Amino acid sequence: MPEQDRIRLASLTEGDLVRAVAGSEPRNTYKYDFLVLKPGEKPTCLFTQTDPKGKITGTLELILEGTGHRLNRNQNPVMDHDGQVTIFDGLLVKGGTLIVHIPTHPIFERAELMPACTAFEVYPNTPNASAA
Repeated sequence: MPEQDRIRLASLTEGDLVRAVAGSEPRNTYKYDFLVLKPGEKPTCLFTQTDPKGKITGTLELILEGTGHRLNRNQNPVMDHDGQVTIFDGLLVKGGTLIVHIPTHPIFERAELMPACTAFEVYPNTPNASAA
């Protein structure tokens, strides 16, 4: 599947695999895979992470909420201070960090996966995330 600049999460179906590439240099590039288990504006996914050295970590069930973008007060005048994260709910946009909800985590309700995303790919109806 070709790279996409933005993905509307509601357009995904069960079994789709979303691969987000985060980082711009080999030493800091992560691959985040989200296998859609339950579609929706904020889909429930099976998450796997590949670090810059190729080590695969996962799997974890979580909710993919969208991308977060750090804005200044000129871009979003209702913010209290510069650098706050504005979340694009239900939308993945290049340049943002991934925002996820981990329902089973005892401390963190939301997590921000860094660095910023540089590419997205969708592999339709992928029954096995490692096959993509």
